Amino acid sequence: MSELYSKFEAYLHQELSPAEMKAFERELESNSELKADFELHKSIQMAVDTQVRAESLETIKNLKSSSVPYAGLNDGTGTGSRKFLIPVLLGLILLGLTLLFMSKNSKVDKDELFLAYYTPPSMNIERGGANHSPIVRTFSINAHKMVGLEKYEAAEGKFRECGKGGNIEARECQWFEALCALKLGRRAAKEMFKEISLDSKNPYQDKAKEILKKM
Repeated sequence: MSELYSKFEAYLHQELSPAEMKAFERELESNSELKADFELHKSIQMAVDTQVRAESLETIKNLKSSSVPYAGLNDGTGTGSRKFLIPVLLGLILLGLTLLFMSKNSKVDKDELFLAYYTPPSMNIERGGANHSPIVRTFSINAHKMVGLEKYEAAEGKFRECGKGGNIEARECQWFEALCALKLGRRAAKEMFKEISLDSKNPYQDKAKEILKKM
């Protein structure tokens, strides 16, 4: 059970490799009992996360409401615990600002990389062609439309579907799936780019090598 729990957590936090994620998704599709267990675990995890956030906000609210009047600090009449409270609060605020600054910089970097490397294929895939099957063409069209609407999770899923296979169209979709994962801050994005950079048949091999150097 603990091994299964670890696998659920690794999948939810995007800690599996692309191959492991796809294998796990296939396993969910073929095993209804496993899928039910996973959905239950996911719903419980979401409820726990929501409760933790609520309790954290309540704790911060209580700390703020119990702050010490400055007069008490100046005349030395404040208790030791209250005198200690303000430095702690200031430290928490400083830490929060630092994390916010770091996350903003990280987000800008991801966005810049995505914008620099996301370019839909020059071929008009809506009209089809020898290099695109009807199924892949449909998923690709819809996926790129989702990107245009800034619905990156939906686009990621569609690129994942058309990225199954070893043909050139699938390899194109793998590249765009990796870009969406990067945009969404997925931990698995780097592994996706690594796989592409090692695939000599992928038309985006060189670009994958470039983006890895910048990540």
